[in-house]
Amino acid sequence: MYRNVVAIKLESKQAKSPARGVGSRMKRMMTVSINRSALLAATLLAAACTVAPEPLTLAERTQLAKADLGRLFQDQEPVSRNVTLYEAIARALKYNLDHKVALMEQAVARGDHDLSKYSFLPDVNTEAGITNRDKISASSSKSVATQQQSLETSQSSDRTSKVASIDATWNILDFGVSYYAAKQSADQVLVQEERRRKAIQNIIQDVRSAYWRAVAAERFITRIDRVLKVIDGALAEAEKIEQSGLQQPVEALSLQRRLLESRQDLQLASRRLQIVRTELSALMNLRPGIRYTLAVPSNTEPGLPDLAKRLPGLEQNAFLTRPEINQERYQKRIAVADVKKEILRMLPGIELNAAARYDSNSFMLHNDWLQVGSLVTYNLVDLVAGPARIDVAETRQALADTRRMAINMAVLTQVNVAHQGYNLSKADFVIVKQLADVNERLLDQVSAQRQSGTGDELSLAEAEAEAVLSSVERALAYADLQEAFGRVLNASGVHPLPDMIAAADINTASKAIETYLEAIESGDLPLAALDGANETAGNNEPAAATLARGGAQGGKSQTEDVSPFTLAGLDMVAPNDVSGTTAGTEENEGEGFWSFLQREANAEELHAEKAEAAP
Repeated sequence: MYRNVVAIKLESKQAKSPARGVGSRMKRMMTVSINRSALLAATLLAAACTVAPEPLTLAERTQLAKADLGRLFQDQEPVSRNVTLYEAIARALKYNLDHKVALMEQAVARGDHDLSKYSFLPDVNTEAGITNRDKISASSSKSVATQQQSLETSQSSDRTSKVASIDATWNILDFGVSYYAAKQSADQVLVQEERRRKAIQNIIQDVRSAYWRAVAAERFITRIDRVLKVIDGALAEAEKIEQSGLQQPVEALSLQRRLLESRQDLQLASRRLQIVRTELSALMNLRPGIRYTLAVPSNTEPGLPDLAKRLPGLEQNAFLTRPEINQERYQKRIAVADVKKEILRMLPGIELNAAARYDSNSFMLHNDWLQVGSLVTYNLVDLVAGPARIDVAETRQALADTRRMAINMAVLTQVNVAHQGYNLSKADFVIVKQLADVNERLLDQVSAQRQSGTGDELSLAEAEAEAVLSSVERALAYADLQEAFGRVLNASGVHPLPDMIAAADINTASKAIETYLEAIESGDLPLAALDGANETAGNNEPAAATLARGGAQGGKSQTEDVSPFTLAGLDMVAPNDVSGTTAGTEENEGEGFWSFLQREANAEELHAEKAEAAP
């Protein structure tokens, strides 16, 4: 009897709570599922943490090296004729890897700018999905007051549901920030363009210097080797004379010393000349060791322009066109945009949204609908952080100003140093040229004496060594003069070659470069003036005189908006009347506006001292 009662009670308990067993099973299944998920996540995390550095194997490095070497010199026109200066520059601009890097950096900047345009568009998101439940989604409600069930359990969604939506969101504040970000990316494109221009200028200067040294090597390396053999024979003869006692020991040893000194100088010159061909090959991106012949010009010392009175124009052109200064001007605009972006971020954000939605739930009255809305957001932290961010942006703006002023001063110094160096190189070349001419005439005299039987072989060898050495020094001095002229062009920011040269074939590019550089070397420098006109050979006014001349003509001149002092980043005002003190004298025609400022400052100090001394 008792056992039956117990069994009935147990059965009744199981019958009354069938869901409790099911719920326990569900909990166990959920626990197992969670444990498995945690184990999987832990396994993935452990695998990520155990990733070790994996160096390249020797086989991989070998494969990469072969591929890189194959790409270094591919798609290049072969050298089919004697290489001129203009072809060397064309090859350097077309194939030099530094220039290619600058081109790729510019292409990346343009790509970033193109991508920034998409930030103006609203965010458009789409999603679609399907959900399936193993049990229906049912629920009930109870009264808050009585805690009694107020509604029976009901269903409001299907077990299987399909949803889809497309949402468009547009934030007005983000649009404003994106506008200034796009302007910054546009300025970055211009910054990269200036860097490419600077790379072109440096390449042209390096090729000019290396080419003329290579021409010297082409002309004299064989002659140097021949003279070295002559000196070796003369040294052997001088030693025999010393041992035989035919000359006084002092005279014999002095002769040997002079011959050895000549041999040493010739060896040093030969070493200098042998390196330049490798440097020129690298600039043209030719494979090391490839054989080519330089086109030695018939006039091995073509004339260069007289720049003694062109310093003002060079300074003005530098302030207007130097890539480094233009870069900083664009960086200033970028810094100003940063300030405006931070001010915009202080404003509340207004977000507009629109959406089209679909839900397959059969219990819904409408399965598809449209909705629109707006939202205003504001980050209260911006009340504190915003002014600090604006201060930082303004500090960057001030830094850009200071950096530009420093670069302006450096550019001004470079132009003056390059101008002085060019004039000094011309003076040095004149002396070296005269010395070479004297040594050549002396060699002719010694050769004539030798042929007539009045001279000796040792004196002829010594004279020939001096003549060759002075000729080499003359060629290298002219190469130094060409390099100094290139530094003037580089420092003054003379506009580089047209962009079409990089895309043209070598022959077409060489002809265009030849026309361009021949005009420059004849003195027709494409210098930009502060009044908007190009400087000509007859316009030698200092920059300050040009500025004053524009104001003296009456009315608003073109130079009132942009003065050399503004371009230089100097908060100065040009004197009102300087034309009478600068124009008309040969001395003042060649001075730069920086020298003019110093002279005017000294005059003002003297005037102030006289005023103080006056009763």
